[in-house]
Amino acid sequence: MSKICAIMMAMVLCISFTGCSKNSSSNDTPIIVGYWERANTDSNLYSMVIRIEQTDNGFVGKIIEIPDTARDAGFKTGETKLKNIQEAENTETDSKYESLKVYTMGDLTKNRLFKDISYYECRTWIDPENPDEFKLYPVKESDQEGWNHPLYRRIDYNK
Repeated sequence: MSKICAIMMAMVLCISFTGCSKNSSSNDTPIIVGYWERANTDSNLYSMVIRIEQTDNGFVGKIIEIPDTARDAGFKTGETKLKNIQEAENTETDSKYESLKVYTMGDLTKNRLFKDISYYECRTWIDPENPDEFKLYPVKESDQEGWNHPLYRRIDYNK
């Protein structure tokens, strides 16, 4: 009888611990996925909303809502604003930055006057402790001058 009780107790404990374990591979959404709003108040793109989704080849950010000023600048709903988003290696050696998630991407820019459309190669760092905003930085040093560092903040979007 004591052997049966011992076996049953072992099974109960085993089931309890297995049921409480987290399957991180299927439940963890990448930190960059979600709805993001352009937060630079001095930009024509202020309040533009993009949705970043995972694809077979990384991530993509599509415009889902735009203010009139962005529409006047030539942007359209459904257009890809951030393309080829890839998680990159964090090469920071300072321990206070080593937990940051690094992403590279192309950021759509438009110049209506010259009918110029291009994607600037950018990168960003997202802090897992404060994952609700990111700022874009050009990859090329030569592009730093005049760059306004687009700022995006995570939002709840229910429209």
